Amino acid sequence: MSNFIDSIKKYGYLRSACYLILGIAILFSPRSVFKGIVYIIFFYLLIMGILQIIRGLQAKKYTGNVGFETTSGILRVIVAFVVLWFSKGIISILPMFLGFIILIFAIGQFMQSWTAKRNGFPVTGQVVYSALMILAGIFLLFNPFSSLMILFQIFGFLLITMAVSEFINTRRFNQ
Repeated sequence: MSNFIDSIKKYGYLRSACYLILGIAILFSPRSVFKGIVYIIFFYLLIMGILQIIRGLQAKKYTGNVGFETTSGILRVIVAFVVLWFSKGIISILPMFLGFIILIFAIGQFMQSWTAKRNGFPVTGQVVYSALMILAGIFLLFNPFSSLMILFQIFGFLLITMAVSEFINTRRFNQ
């Protein structure tokens, strides 16, 4: 659990900035972003993987062990190249993939909010937000092909809200 919180503290602002930039781009130019989304996902996974590898190697100096950070970073780099290799297939399943990403984020957000609630923080808004995100993720996951560009713009809006939430959580954990 402490590795999870450390990861939130370390890269939370970077994730927040990535979500915000991508969300704004999707909201205002969904077709262009849709065509280049595979490369965006590739670079995001590659950069985050490299950062995790660097952090893991720095931790190895102190512990002498290859930890979760290094292994997770290597897996992210591998997944980045798999995404690039299978890009045509990925584009065809992109709506379901986006729904899955939102669903996973929303579940993680709910777990963070629940932990914060147990620690005495007022998080009613975060719990409601998580529930709405879970519903949006399920909708995108099980209704992927109707109104794809509208759904993609909704995804852009959700990315912006994810950026705000990530920023708030990072700030909360850093205090």
